[in-house]
Amino acid sequence: IKQMKETSKDELGARSKDELGGDVGKNKKNDKAAQYHYLRNKQASPFGRFLFAFLRALDPILQYTWIISGIIKSNSDKHGIATMTTQQYLLLASSIGASLKQIWWVTYVGEATFGVKLATAIALYNSVSNSLNTFVALYFSKGEMGIWQYIGITMVVIGLFCEYLSEDQRKKFKAKPSSKGKVFTGGMFAKARHINYGSYAVWRTGYALISGSIIFSLFVFVWFTYDFINRAIPITDSYMQEKYKEQWTQYKKKTPYKLWPGIF
Repeated sequence: IKQMKETSKDELGARSKDELGGDVGKNKKNDKAAQYHYLRNKQASPFGRFLFAFLRALDPILQYTWIISGIIKSNSDKHGIATMTTQQYLLLASSIGASLKQIWWVTYVGEATFGVKLATAIALYNSVSNSLNTFVALYFSKGEMGIWQYIGITMVVIGLFCEYLSEDQRKKFKAKPSSKGKVFTGGMFAKARHINYGSYAVWRTGYALISGSIIFSLFVFVWFTYDFINRAIPITDSYMQEKYKEQWTQYKKKTPYKLWPGIF
């Protein structure tokens, strides 16, 4: 029985299907940690990556379509041509920025398995989130620029930049042969262990603020923060602890903050 258990652990990745939706080991089908271990196995998945990049590139077009269709009756000039407000331009710019950042990530940074189902799910999740921002702005706000819109676009710029910078720093560190088997504890990750997650939550909340609804923005912030704290971070910590052992333990002591430096 002991030998069978050890064999099951060793063959987890080999027996898993090439999609997230498949079994991750017969006895660990619903084990999120096991799924994360499987995803961290570096496997070539060019079509999945291409599909993700393609779907993310379509999102700004989708958001533009929503905006135009929503304002064509209520915000047209005398010639019947729909004109966008500054708020709507900021929403579209946020969609473009998010898409470019994620396309950069999947083509340059991401190394883990990225199958078709996972690519489709993540791309659709982002497009649905962006579409909610657009709908809230079109139907539940006055469409005017105010302090919250300016704060929102500032958060989008800062959040996207910090997420990009932290992942770029880690990518360059891991590319060095001397870094093999070492945890990256420098750069932005010296401030918080999961600062890329924290940066994502920041720009997502800022994106929602541009829509003009404080309640919706609070919901977005709570949603992503709760997900990171209760799902993503525990799973990632479990993986990193198993892989790096004492290195990770010391890193957690040295860098106590998880998402945002000096806050949490």
